[in-house]
Amino acid sequence: KVASTLAMATGKVRLLRINHDGKFRYSLPDDGLPEKQKACSAMGRDDNPAPQPEAIKLAASVTAAEASTDNVADLIQSIPSFTERRHDDVVIPTPRAISAEIRRTEAKLKRLKKCREISRQVHKPGNRALWQGLSTE
Repeated sequence: KVASTLAMATGKVRLLRINHDGKFRYSLPDDGLPEKQKACSAMGRDDNPAPQPEAIKLAASVTAAEASTDNVADLIQSIPSFTERRHDDVVIPTPRAISAEIRRTEAKLKRLKKCREISRQVHKPGNRALWQGLSTE
């Protein structure tokens, strides 16, 4: 299970697989690396033209079911309320955490409504001359 997770992460260049004296080490990608080295590390090799046998086995172990669960995982990770820091043992949020999320959402909604009202006032037909006067300066 760990090997397939690492293979998926290296395939998407989220992790780099680097070969040091026959031992593989995984690290986060560095933006300062040259593109060739990134590509070689992502393919599981370190300037070797032949692919490593482990890389071939790991790539074959990735199935369509894992790919579909990865899309769901990406979707969940993109939602901020699911990515907030929580204890590892807490799977279901507590009522207090849910209430706090509701309060934050309501406050954001209130700010957006206030912004909408200001936008409506600015875009009224009588106020367009003011708007055009500001843009010519």
